[in-house]
Amino acid sequence: MVLDNFPLCFTHDICRIPEFNQNSIVKSYIHNQRFSYVVPQDLIHKTLLIHCAGRTDSIMIKMFELIDSKKKELGFNSVICSTINEIISALKEYKPDLLIFDCHGDFDEKTLSSYLIIDAENKITLTGEEIMENKFSAPLVFLSACNTMPNYGYVKFLSDAFMQAGAFSVTTTFLPLLITDAAILIVRFLGMLNHQKDNAIHSNWLEFISHVLRTTMIHEAIKKATLKNKDLRAKIPNTEIATILADTMILTGEGNHYCD
Repeated sequence: MVLDNFPLCFTHDICRIPEFNQNSIVKSYIHNQRFSYVVPQDLIHKTLLIHCAGRTDSIMIKMFELIDSKKKELGFNSVICSTINEIISALKEYKPDLLIFDCHGDFDEKTLSSYLIIDAENKITLTGEEIMENKFSAPLVFLSACNTMPNYGYVKFLSDAFMQAGAFSVTTTFLPLLITDAAILIVRFLGMLNHQKDNAIHSNWLEFISHVLRTTMIHEAIKKATLKNKDLRAKIPNTEIATILADTMILTGEGNHYCD
């Protein structure tokens, strides 16, 4: 979506209104009125990143290693799980405030539902029913996996299941993701979350998530453009890139914008 010749997500904080029926929207409103959650500044230390992939999925495993190389520096927790029971154990051990799933995802045309792929080789998946049955959730959930919330008539979304299990916010994906781009996003996401520990910049979770997504897209666009153009590279040094990304917080303002 473009506004004034710029991608809308570059200038506004956007989220999709949940595609619930009216009764569910009311229930969600009541839930948020009765229970409250304040994002702690040390959220990075209460973050659990669950990696899932088959043993022969070399690209995913390589990206897991890249992300986990930042564990000591940033202070988040991560585990590699290949079964539902391993996920259960990890959630019991860490009791995260922020739960991130880093894996493959897909949707089932027969059941009109989305699901996470835990181990493709052994055909192990995580469905919405299993999420609700085992109460897999946290106050904040972030899904780095393909097609976790398509809107082509699908009615059983993973976001609904996590919300039903107790989440206050679930960040999902609409389209497929490139594995390397997803890994870069997670690294930037965790790095900026660590920065929030000492500098509370954002007023709410949507503003933070939007800023991470927006700056990652802008950063990668500049990076790819300057790799092909030496003159442009000289005009936009790293210090200038940092200024551009910081300016996006001023340009977007503090208001949140919603798109149905």
